[in-house]
Amino acid sequence: MNSEYSRYQEHSLYFLCYKNIYKVVSLIINKITTNQVILNRIYKTLLIVAGCYGAYALGGNNVSITTASYYQAGLFGFGPWSKQIAVLLGGISIAVGALTYSKNVMVTIGEKISVLDPYSALISIFAHSITLQIFTLLHVPVSSSQAMVGAVIGIGLLKGVKAIQFKTLFYIFLGWLITPLASGIAAYLMVLVF
Repeated sequence: MNSEYSRYQEHSLYFLCYKNIYKVVSLIINKITTNQVILNRIYKTLLIVAGCYGAYALGGNNVSITTASYYQAGLFGFGPWSKQIAVLLGGISIAVGALTYSKNVMVTIGEKISVLDPYSALISIFAHSITLQIFTLLHVPVSSSQAMVGAVIGIGLLKGVKAIQFKTLFYIFLGWLITPLASGIAAYLMVLVF
């Protein structure tokens, strides 16, 4: 029940962040210029800033999730540098995964649920990152993929229900149901075997 409530809080917070940031940034950018070339430069710059902030928030959330059990088990030692070693190895591992294996997920998020324009992508990343950072500060591990998919669904709803690819969402939701079940079964079997 607590995890479902936490997930509900995460999505509610995300929606509030997304909606308000969308309006504020839109007003600011529209007052700066209507020149498309300048707008593209602004979006590119802000997307880089948003991406860096997103990586920071994601690192704070996901590195702690992926290394916590190793750290607690003493795999990195018990000295003063053990936390830093855990964080460093977790960060390197996430970076390698992002560089080698993230393309298909990026395409799914950016095109296969609902097509994102630069502005919608910018707002999604900022709101996603704010949500992740808030929950990380509260020491609550949350799913960044669920927050991001929720943002893209919200964008799709703003464009109209027809803009959402429900077949893709079905497979994503199915994956969210199967993942904890498969992880639990794999852990159970590994304990039996090893």
